[in-house]
Amino acid sequence: MQANGTRVAGYGVVAGALFGLGAFALFGPLTAMSSIETAALGTPGGTTIVVTLGALFLALLVIGLVGGAAMALVGYAAGTRSDPARERYPARYVASVGAVLGAAVGFPITRGLLALAGEIDGGNVTIPILRMALIAVVTGGIVGAMIAMFANTISHPHAVGFSGSAVPLTTAGFLRETGRAIGWPIIAGVTAAAVAFGLSRLLLASSKVGAVVLFSLVGALVLGGAALLATRPWESTK
Repeated sequence: MQANGTRVAGYGVVAGALFGLGAFALFGPLTAMSSIETAALGTPGGTTIVVTLGALFLALLVIGLVGGAAMALVGYAAGTRSDPARERYPARYVASVGAVLGAAVGFPITRGLLALAGEIDGGNVTIPILRMALIAVVTGGIVGAMIAMFANTISHPHAVGFSGSAVPLTTAGFLRETGRAIGWPIIAGVTAAAVAFGLSRLLLASSKVGAVVLFSLVGALVLGGAALLATRPWESTK
């Protein structure tokens, strides 16, 4: 099992690094501001690229979605080749999970490396092309290995608690069961964030006394609502 995981990770590193370099070659010139400039940023005579954070985010979102799906398929194929007899989900399910994961982790990793190797000022990123290419390779390798290993793991029904007749047989069934599992937590998280943001605006706009009173009332409502949901007094037992 360990050898299989190491092999899958290796495929992911190589495929991810190549994909990252190719994506940079394709999207770099498209997202650069006023073409590519010649400037010295630690490398005299070197060539730098200037990109807005907005353009970078959109480019990395597209790259993450496509690359995540591709790396998931790489991990799926590598795992299938190593253990062809093992039961697995259809590849399209695994690719969709990989696309979401790639979009989620690709930007923060790239953003952190850019802060270390480049210069971010006023919403613009300035970095030598060679460093940007290296970041693309490193990020691609890291994300590729992560997604390939993750995809290979979750492709087995037993890894997520399904076995036998419990395995969803159709796309609709898979989406329905997934929605039941994560739908309400996502709705609750979004609702809580919206309430917290709205409350913070109200507290900042209130006086000191008003903010204390408002916060106390909201806290009492939350605790009271939680107590009602826990005790369910409307469900009388006979």
